[in-house]
Amino acid sequence: MAETNGFETFENQGQLVSYSGYDIVENQSGNHNGRTKMSKKGNAHIRWAMHLPAFGVVRYQEGPFKALYERLIAKGKTKMQAYVAVQRKLLILIWPLWKKDQEYDPLYHIKHLECSGNDESKSFFSLL
Repeated sequence: MAETNGFETFENQGQLVSYSGYDIVENQSGNHNGRTKMSKKGNAHIRWAMHLPAFGVVRYQEGPFKALYERLIAKGKTKMQAYVAVQRKLLILIWPLWKKDQEYDPLYHIKHLECSGNDESKSFFSLL
């Protein structure tokens, strides 16, 4: 919270993601299309603080985080790339919880799927 001043300066999640260095940049020029990578130009302290919580939510199989991790591994991403995606998702989840002064509800996405009246599957804070 200290690194972001309690999220006071951010108007949307894109600003938070960019500030923390989790935004994706492309290596591209003319006809050359290079690889995409995480920019890392943001606050390294935030990325450092999100490192171990990402391991924890995957290890203890916390719903949407474990699903994101497994989906990326199945697509051929490395374990660390999948963990970084989980870190980003955690950060994006923390922001509205802090702003609205709410606690994390692990069953939130299940409750809202049942109440929506819509039969199609919706992901929880879809990122990738």
